[in-house]
Amino acid sequence: MTEDKLNIERATKAIKDSRFVEALSFLESNLAKDPYHKDSLYFAAVSSRYLKNYKDSQKYLERLLTITPDMGRAYQELGHLNRDSGNIERAVTHYRQACELNPALLSSWKFLFEYFKKNNNIPAAEHALEHINKLQSVPSVLLYINQILNEGKLGIAESKCREFLKKNPTNTYAMSLLSDIANRFGYFDDAELLLKNAVKFSPNDGELRMKYALILRKKQKFAKTMEQVNILCDQFPENLSYQAQKASEIMQNGDHKEAINLFNNILKKIHIILVLLLQKDMLKKL
Repeated sequence: MTEDKLNIERATKAIKDSRFVEALSFLESNLAKDPYHKDSLYFAAVSSRYLKNYKDSQKYLERLLTITPDMGRAYQELGHLNRDSGNIERAVTHYRQACELNPALLSSWKFLFEYFKKNNNIPAAEHALEHINKLQSVPSVLLYINQILNEGKLGIAESKCREFLKKNPTNTYAMSLLSDIANRFGYFDDAELLLKNAVKFSPNDGELRMKYALILRKKQKFAKTMEQVNILCDQFPENLSYQAQKASEIMQNGDHKEAINLFNNILKKIHIILVLLLQKDMLKKL
């Protein structure tokens, strides 16, 4: 195991230095001992792609996904592989899968942004750009923590997140990450406290407040949940997701008539948006 770890470290160093043949030799040595060593399979796929051995890269990724079917980085690498081999549409599919599984994958968002912009899909391009701007404002160590968290490495993610927060105690992104870890471990009180403090530091962050509302809901603190959702709707009156959450909370509290009225209003707004988009597409074709 120590030798495997050493070879992974050597391999990643070789990849950073663009010594892909050397990296692959270390990784293949690991895989000879353990054919399903996750990191070795992933980095072997990366090295093979850079060496333009696309079939080998595909095989490594296929084997990797049999043991980690929800690994966002693997789908991102499939995106890179199809991009480099000229299959753009398939690359887009894999980049989308990568972002769904792991929203912290900046390279995938960047490719999708350029693709959507080129194809005049303005809403999708704006959505991708929003993620890009947010991720680029986050320290790289937190992006790494987010990535390993999404791959289920909770212990490592927690340790590194706590280490970061000791030096940066008011960083709300790190507090949000640690709350996610606490939530997955079932420590809901810790998650609630972290998000409560994070919202105090960043009261205009809608996504953060929404996470706080959802953990309150999970703890069946319905009055406090409603309070946070009302704040969201006041801060972002055009956000239909927050309006829908408010309708759900109203229904949870037993006022079905008011909830239905709110849902109907949301549906009307969605219908208007769809009509406007259709008219816009028709005008482009004239």
